[in-house]
Amino acid sequence: MSNSRFSILLASLSLSLPVFAVLRLVLLIKQSAEIDSPVYQIIEAFLLGIISDLSFFSYFFIPFVLYLTLLPQRIYQSRWHKGFIYLILFINIYALLFIAASEWFFWDEFGVRFNFIAVDYLVYTNEVVRNIVESYPLPKILTAIFIVSSLCFWGLLKLAGIDLNINEDFTSRLKIAGC
Repeated sequence: MSNSRFSILLASLSLSLPVFAVLRLVLLIKQSAEIDSPVYQIIEAFLLGIISDLSFFSYFFIPFVLYLTLLPQRIYQSRWHKGFIYLILFINIYALLFIAASEWFFWDEFGVRFNFIAVDYLVYTNEVVRNIVESYPLPKILTAIFIVSSLCFWGLLKLAGIDLNINEDFTSRLKIAGC
């Protein structure tokens, strides 16, 4: 799939899985003094986390797979579309890192990963946003996420060999999308 328009999804997944694995590891280390579970249960939890991440991304990528499958070649290779794809990739990377940072701060505050508390707080959005703005140096955090996202974006483009000039007929795209 490295010579396919779908390689961008594989590249995105290859960044997302390690980010979430590192987040789990960092949270595990942070709470290591309070953990009395045997090592095999910790390994099992990490494996279940990877399975959960893969399940999430298999659903998350469905609209992108449909889009990349159905989009005609001439539009796919157009200049504006390349910019659009790069923008979407950057937004996804930024969102990924924003979620990871948010999970860290949520854990720091509540001692758990996102859960019903986070959903419950959506009801009180104004109060929560005001509290977050008052409690955290948001401009610094968001700028740091932007810088790291930019570095990941450029690194991903270089390392993943994402080629937006690839010629792929509809039948080939359909076969790949069906996998």
